[in-house]
Amino acid sequence: MRALLRASHFGPTFAVTFVSFLLATELWWEGPAFVIAFGIFLGQLLVGWSNDLNDYQDDLKHNRTDKPLVAGVITEDQLLRAIKITAPAALLLNLFGPLGIKGGLLYLFGVGMGVAYNFYFKSTPFITFAICICLLSPCLIFSNLN
Repeated sequence: MRALLRASHFGPTFAVTFVSFLLATELWWEGPAFVIAFGIFLGQLLVGWSNDLNDYQDDLKHNRTDKPLVAGVITEDQLLRAIKITAPAALLLNLFGPLGIKGGLLYLFGVGMGVAYNFYFKSTPFITFAICICLLSPCLIFSNLN
């Protein structure tokens, strides 16, 4: 479990989750805010894990033993299994939780952009990454509008 958290880039994952919880408590009471934060957390896990999977060969080549895959504390199969379990949970929780379809789709678009950044856009300017981060507040606010 600890290796999965390390592979998720836990610092940024926790930071985004915490900020989403703080924003959600301004728009909802704590019950829905916890559900929203957990859905955000699941999406951030997917972005972090896909990053580690994509970077594995380069990390191995440069002997980055601080990475869980390179250190051998987790395997590619274990990470893929975690992604396959987490992805449907993130999808369902974000679409059918307090964010609703509109807010959930907006957030999941940001998760998709984060994963796309990991695989396709790392060599491009910072804009793709910035779009992902900038979608967090609008998805919370937009989902709370009647």
